[in-house]
Amino acid sequence: MEPNLSQALHLLNGNTVQGKVTGGGVISKLLAAKKSPQEIVSELYLRTLTRRPTAKEVEKFDKILDEAKKPDDQKKLLEDLFWALLNSDEFIFNH
Repeated sequence: MEPNLSQALHLLNGNTVQGKVTGGGVISKLLAAKKSPQEIVSELYLRTLTRRPTAKEVEKFDKILDEAKKPDDQKKLLEDLFWALLNSDEFIFNH
């Protein structure tokens, strides 16, 4: 079954995926366990894509994380990454 435009827009802009990202508390739990942002990135890739991030993906996200000075900013960026992974073609079509 092919997703229609309405379904695709709901996944990208709706509350379903965002609610799962924030409501599940995955990022909060990993941060509370004193995981580093790099460990969390790796964990998110394993959870969503069942693979570790490539060196290029790690490098790109490290640059973004370096710009986030406050812990709340890092948490938001990690939640954004989780959301992006859940909406990626690799996740939607392979998992």
